[in-house]
Amino acid sequence: MEFRVFVNDRPVGWLHPRDTGSEFIYDDGVHAKDAVSLIMPVRKRPYTSGGGLPLGLSSHIPEGSLFRFIQNKLGNPEEKFDEMAILEVTGRNQIGRVKAIPPDAEPIDEDFVADIDEILNATVTPATTRKLLNRFGMTSGVSGFMPKVLINPDSRGKHKPRTTSSVDHIIKIDDIHFPHLSMNEYFCIQAAKSAGNITVESILNTEGNMLAVKRFDGTPGNRIGFDDFCTLNRFPSNDKFKGNIQHHLFKAIEELGGPAKEQNLEDMFRLCVTNFSLRNGDAHLKNFAVLYEDARNGPFKLAPAYD
Repeated sequence: MEFRVFVNDRPVGWLHPRDTGSEFIYDDGVHAKDAVSLIMPVRKRPYTSGGGLPLGLSSHIPEGSLFRFIQNKLGNPEEKFDEMAILEVTGRNQIGRVKAIPPDAEPIDEDFVADIDEILNATVTPATTRKLLNRFGMTSGVSGFMPKVLINPDSRGKHKPRTTSSVDHIIKIDDIHFPHLSMNEYFCIQAAKSAGNITVESILNTEGNMLAVKRFDGTPGNRIGFDDFCTLNRFPSNDKFKGNIQHHLFKAIEELGGPAKEQNLEDMFRLCVTNFSLRNGDAHLKNFAVLYEDARNGPFKLAPAYD
């Protein structure tokens, strides 16, 4: 399976399988601003990986509950599924501006909602979680271990929402083995906001067991670049707790540079102090990210506090 890779709707290269790994090569004439990741600047030489995807393309591969759901949908749950197999179904709808689509892929009949309340007003049960995963899971390129899906506005205009942002969310649902995660995350976000951090916008459902987080990576058709600090440090997702988090956060910001560097350092320091105060033992490298529209010139801006 090979993939045509896009930045929004602009084709930028090809991703090919290579033995147990893969190879990504840019098209001729791609502008430096359209790099697929800050760690994969535009060049003629291919980017190769000996296992799985190149790191700059692997950060949104689903984990946890969503990964297991996709694995069960695709076949025998005992069978080993690699990142290329997961990308085949989730690559056209990921966090950030990069899309990866098989060139001969049939159009996917995506599901849409007209208002986020349609989701949040549902009573959360195991059946509700299964229903949401069945509706949106196979088109949700988002990492993290909580059950979560991407809810998009109807780009076809058949069920046009009041505003695009009213349904452009990540939906997170309590895991049966880890109750109260939604409530905990919601109130930690409120505490972080009160402490002066820039945070995501989120809505907690009435029962306190489902959270809608408004996407902060642009709008449909005009997404912006997103690289988490696991990617920026060239670590695979499994190494997200690796090393000294302060070192890997602040060093990466220094290396990015740019006119926003001092503000990013200040914002990161405030966010780290907030995490220490909240005793957030889950504050790993994938829970911090930078946003950008131009991969060469930036500006590179620290993403709002999320997750």
